[in-house]
Amino acid sequence: MSCRVLVHAGFHKTGTSSVQRTLRRNNGRLSDHTRLFLKDDLTPLCEAARAYSIRRDALDLGLVTYEAAQLFETLELADPRPVVISAEDLSGHMPGRHGLRSYAAAPAIMACLVDTAAAVSPDIQMEFWFTLRASGPWLKSCHAQNVRASRYRGDLASYTADIEPETDLAATAAVVADQTGVPVSTDHIEEIGTDPLGPAARLLTLAGLDHKTLDALTPVRHSNPSLPDAIIAEMLALNRSDQTDREVHQAKLRLARAHETAKETTE
Repeated sequence: MSCRVLVHAGFHKTGTSSVQRTLRRNNGRLSDHTRLFLKDDLTPLCEAARAYSIRRDALDLGLVTYEAAQLFETLELADPRPVVISAEDLSGHMPGRHGLRSYAAAPAIMACLVDTAAAVSPDIQMEFWFTLRASGPWLKSCHAQNVRASRYRGDLASYTADIEPETDLAATAAVVADQTGVPVSTDHIEEIGTDPLGPAARLLTLAGLDHKTLDALTPVRHSNPSLPDAIIAEMLALNRSDQTDREVHQAKLRLARAHETAKETTE
């Protein structure tokens, strides 16, 4: 009996957090239909993938192989439920981190996952799903995340100038399909995000769940909106300051908390 493994491997800022919140919230109801593995379940594998995206050396890819084998060897191949994995970090770091300008490492990582699965058992049938997003909103969201989570010092214009020429999400997914030889599907978040379950509905449909099962699931309120441009600008100024990393981190936390408090008082 074949064991189907459907991997949602990215990309960052394309609804991946929404997918994972919905899956986590409905894990109990979904357990009869799927075997779920989310980002928090795959920390060592995700860390190995991110490390490989920075250095692109054989040692780091070997660690991806090792951690992937650890995962695939735990699968009960006779279990008829498909395995559903959602972890955008499997594609490596978000562009902008560690000097990266694209997801150039993603195809090699996906090929490594496929090869490792085949080595564990020829009965493991891999496939990938990638969520995409229009270039402008995606670049803005990634820039804001880089500013918020690191000491990235470039403004949106410079980020766009660096990243846009080298990052084509759909083209990256096409390279994954070419290099792995397994099914790869894509959807734009603008087209699937309006479902009551958000983009998770599409992933679960790909996994084989019917409308009746989906209708019984609980939608999750969108809870990770972007910060206002003014706050991102303040955080960017902090990144460019001579304050210590700890001081900058604490100042960013205060800004984010103040925004959340102000938003709650107006709702």
